[in-house]
Amino acid sequence: MIDPQILEKAVAQKIITREQMEALLRLAAERDGPSSEDERFRLISGFNDVFLALGVLLLAGGIGGVFQVWGLETWGAFASAAGMWLLSELFAARLRLTLPSITAATAFAFFIASGVSALTVGEWVSFSLGLENPEEANPNDRYLALAVPLSTLGAMLVYYARFRLPYSLFLIAFSTYFSVLAGIYLVWPDLRGSYGLTSITLMVGILIFLAAMAYDLSDRERMTRRSDSAFWLHLAAAPLIVHSVMMMAFEAIRDNAGESSGILIVFPVFLFLTLVALIVDRRAVLVAALSYLGFAFAFVFNEIGTDAGSAFLYTIVTLGLSVIVLGVGWRPLRRIVMAPLPSALKRRLPVLH
Repeated sequence: MIDPQILEKAVAQKIITREQMEALLRLAAERDGPSSEDERFRLISGFNDVFLALGVLLLAGGIGGVFQVWGLETWGAFASAAGMWLLSELFAARLRLTLPSITAATAFAFFIASGVSALTVGEWVSFSLGLENPEEANPNDRYLALAVPLSTLGAMLVYYARFRLPYSLFLIAFSTYFSVLAGIYLVWPDLRGSYGLTSITLMVGILIFLAAMAYDLSDRERMTRRSDSAFWLHLAAAPLIVHSVMMMAFEAIRDNAGESSGILIVFPVFLFLTLVALIVDRRAVLVAALSYLGFAFAFVFNEIGTDAGSAFLYTIVTLGLSVIVLGVGWRPLRRIVMAPLPSALKRRLPVLH
């Protein structure tokens, strides 16, 4: 099998084009058959990547602190963002090192957000407090709250256009979510209650999930960077969807059967999410739901008379076994779940190994 990272470097050095790289990967896949790996995750090529990422992290924290000492928080943040852009030119555009590029991209987004926030109000804007107490919020804060995520979103779109770093889509997804949230709050300051924020979160999560599936369906063999892009979008969509579905289920059942009974809804919801994860061959959805599953297991153990300490240990053991069973049996379980699906649909989904 051809190493995709070697081909990525060849594209960066203009030895081959990206179209030629993807054609070579398809040819290798036809020769070697289905990959023995599923849901590959390219993060580091060696410990030097970790070493360089640590250097980027230390440099970002250091220069940010220096500008604060000098009393230049606002323009210092933008200068720091420019420094992270230059590091991205080295790590993302030239060397194609994933982990250092991720660190630089995260620091770039953080400095843009903090710079805009300092430029507008001199400190971070918290519109979440206004959502909880809209009658106490300053109306101008709602405009300023929108400026921070919207500016970060614009900056990350430019960043992605330049470097095509799959991880930057993760930052774009969350910037989009907070921009939508702040924008709706701007025109609807009384946004709160049982289904207000939850519904918006769910809708944005579904849109991000659909974007992830668009990348997945364009690379069923998961051989190109589109698969990496899909991974990061799934990772962003999963907590938004899982949290929203769980909260809506809790609200609906609590109104009728009481809060304690509502906790048990976690199990059928987790089963449904497991089916979705198996069909699209992405584990991110299940990772996001594990905390709710653990809470439900702890509730069950407490209900049967187990003391708190033992219930916690039993919960950890049960979660661990659940994760291992799903991880080891992922392919057989996926074959079982995919078997009754129409052939036309299976031909569009990620390849069943």
